[in-house]
Amino acid sequence: MLVDVLRRVDRQELTADAAARLVGCHPAHLHRIRARLTEAGVLDPRPDGRRWRAATRSDTVIRYALAHPELGPKSIARRLRQLPDGGCRVSHGTVSNILRAAGLNTVAARRSRLVRSAGVA
Repeated sequence: MLVDVLRRVDRQELTADAAARLVGCHPAHLHRIRARLTEAGVLDPRPDGRRWRAATRSDTVIRYALAHPELGPKSIARRLRQLPDGGCRVSHGTVSNILRAAGLNTVAARRSRLVRSAGVA
């Protein structure tokens, strides 16, 4: 049952928090269990090496940052929380880390990416 729940989380059918409630443990404990099961070969490692929600969160932050290149990490984080569909709960530090990893940590870098993708450069 636990392995099935973790596989549902991997397929993003269930959040890690909901899975932890279902199993009756703390989310941090669920992450440790997943790591142990992955090391034992019971579960496949994540193909992208990221944590469960990181891939979707990262894509959301990057899309929003490119749509609003003039905003900084604090403003992006605040506006993502206010989106009508429930938003993306992410701290400004996480936004900053995601943008830095994508090479988009400055306004100039975000604008440059937009210019290149539009075929202007």
